[in-house]
Amino acid sequence: MDLSEAYAPLVTAVGRMKDPLQELMETHDGFVLQNLSMINSVKTVRDVRKSIQHGLLTYRG
Repeated sequence: MDLSEAYAPLVTAVGRMKDPLQELMETHDGFVLQNLSMINSVKTVRDVRKSIQHGLLTYRG
């Protein structure tokens, strides 16, 4: 058996994962940028706590 034949299923599977992984990484990068933006706008821990409390109250309705 040729070595390339032995790895053919793995190479095929990795090729199929390329697009979903790319999309996942783009989403991750977006979250990182969003979090950095939020952190840059924070002035104090108290502001963070108030913001979280407000967000939770708004989310819960």
